[in-house]
Amino acid sequence: MRFVDVALPVPLRRAFTYRLPEPVTSQGDAWAAEVRVGHRVAVPFHGRKLAGIVLDTHSRAPAFATRDVLGLLEREPVIDEEIGGFLRAAADYYLHPIGEVMRTAVPPLRADAVRALRRAGALAHADELEGPSVSS
Repeated sequence: MRFVDVALPVPLRRAFTYRLPEPVTSQGDAWAAEVRVGHRVAVPFHGRKLAGIVLDTHSRAPAFATRDVLGLLEREPVIDEEIGGFLRAAADYYLHPIGEVMRTAVPPLRADAVRALRRAGALAHADELEGPSVSS
């Protein structure tokens, strides 16, 4: 079983661990095998759906229950490992939540991209991503 640590745009100075669904092509979860550091993913968080950035992938099962990643939001990572390391160091140095640093550093999802993801089923578990709409 694979897990990911995700930076979410919330005012907490930590990453959150989620479980990647087993890649079963017939159920449309083949994307889970492609997730790597820097990808933007959709995850459930306190009754909302948020977009976050994958900081780490691993197979270490946490001592607490985890929820599944709901979908991969973009085919390619939005940040590479070098920039990700720099952003983590900046967040630590300035004592700022890593998710908020990541949100500031990466471009927002375009509205047409969100519509395409919804049509493809990547956003089938919730109506919309949390946050203001983005003009295209």
